[in-house]
Amino acid sequence: MKKQLGKKHFCSNFNFNNYKSIIRSDKDIIYTKLPNGRTICGPPPPSGSAKLLNLHIQLEIPLGDIDFVANSLNLSHLLTSQEWAENVRNKITLRTHPDNYYQEGNAHQALPEDHGTSHISVIDRWGNAVSITTTLNIAFGSFVLSESTGILFNDQMDDFSTKGMPNYWGYPPSPQNYIEPGKRPMSSMSPIIVFKENGK
Repeated sequence: MKKQLGKKHFCSNFNFNNYKSIIRSDKDIIYTKLPNGRTICGPPPPSGSAKLLNLHIQLEIPLGDIDFVANSLNLSHLLTSQEWAENVRNKITLRTHPDNYYQEGNAHQALPEDHGTSHISVIDRWGNAVSITTTLNIAFGSFVLSESTGILFNDQMDDFSTKGMPNYWGYPPSPQNYIEPGKRPMSSMSPIIVFKENGK
């Protein structure tokens, strides 16, 4: 693989020889209890599950006339809290940014389709559930086809940030996501599982 990719990749023999899947304990899984009694869970970062669950919680916020909607005022105070304001303040810089920098998931700004991501969820007869997302990242991935397997290599390295340069999707670089040995890039992939109170 390394020989075929040549100079088009960042990986060394050390990276290939030491790569392994990480199996984490259930305490590392991100859980959120939904108002309907169901629980939604997903893997920790670098997966995008935490962000997805955060957006879902925001969509569930039942704001309305405080004389008619219970807890609406308390939720409004939370949304206007110092912590919330600090988060917004941290996004203010000395230059302008696209709308989605300030408000991720802006419904008015369509993102290009990637045509390279697939997802599957499986539940066996014993109730074990698996949720998997795989991607080439952008269409045709790295544009390199393995001569030995016929598999198209992905270009997942684009999910890392490069200093002073936006990624393929136009997102500005994030220092927390710069490339480092052994590090996995942040990703919007969010394989999740939703289950009822009885675990089904």
